[in-house]
Amino acid sequence: MRRITNAVDSERMQELLERVPRACIAFNNAGIVEVAPVDFRFQDGRYWIGMSGGGSGPAPGPDEAVKLLIDEGMYYFDMRGIWIRGRAFFSEGRPEGGSPALNWLQLVPEKFVAWDFGAMREVEDR
Repeated sequence: MRRITNAVDSERMQELLERVPRACIAFNNAGIVEVAPVDFRFQDGRYWIGMSGGGSGPAPGPDEAVKLLIDEGMYYFDMRGIWIRGRAFFSEGRPEGGSPALNWLQLVPEKFVAWDFGAMREVEDR
């Protein structure tokens, strides 16, 4: 049996990690799923997430499971992205060029899922 997929190898999204058009994270806040826009930097193999500080909104707790979404595109065949599920840890440091006005977390990835609607193709089911 054959089917259509938009899934791609997450390594094809390396360029998207280095030139981030938009990013947000989702996390559990006392039973409510929160979504927040973030600044994202991928440097020296580390996944840095910058969030607004100063009590401006909910934030993940220490060692919290989060899902980071980085995507781009407005039109169907331009849409592509990656989500990375993992654990976030607050960091005293920040990435090179990272704003000191943000609270910085490091994400330890556990799972990657990537898609590119411009690369849709037919594949065999296994």
